[in-house]
Amino acid sequence: MRFVIQRVKNAQILQDHLCIAKIDFGLLIYVGIGKNDIKIDYNKIVNKILNLRIFEDENKKLNLNINDVDGKVLLISQFTLFGDVSSSNRPSFSKSAKFEEAKVIYYNLYKEFKNKIKTLSGNFGANMSVTYTNVGPVTITLEME
Repeated sequence: MRFVIQRVKNAQILQDHLCIAKIDFGLLIYVGIGKNDIKIDYNKIVNKILNLRIFEDENKKLNLNINDVDGKVLLISQFTLFGDVSSSNRPSFSKSAKFEEAKVIYYNLYKEFKNKIKTLSGNFGANMSVTYTNVGPVTITLEME
């Protein structure tokens, strides 16, 4: 699995010009699911992300995690994180999981997040618009097997 994790002041997802999910402060997380993501320890992944110390303490040091700052999570499926342009200008998505398999994995991951922190989600496979204000900016990439 590949993640792009952004510390945000706010973030929202629009689908068909309607806001379907919105957070005021926390993490915007894009998740890409690869075809080899079969045996997944959802608890391990979620704990890793929730314990990332990417929020500032009173000394402006990145020492706090999302729970320390009472933030929320906005989770979005992003199959293009597995786009491969190494041999072409057009991305190949052959390393992405198949739609139905990825959908199950995504919603299981979403449930695990939701069990631990206030989490909202986009609609898997939908064409959505995402707007956000990245604070810092802080953007972390994470790859977990």
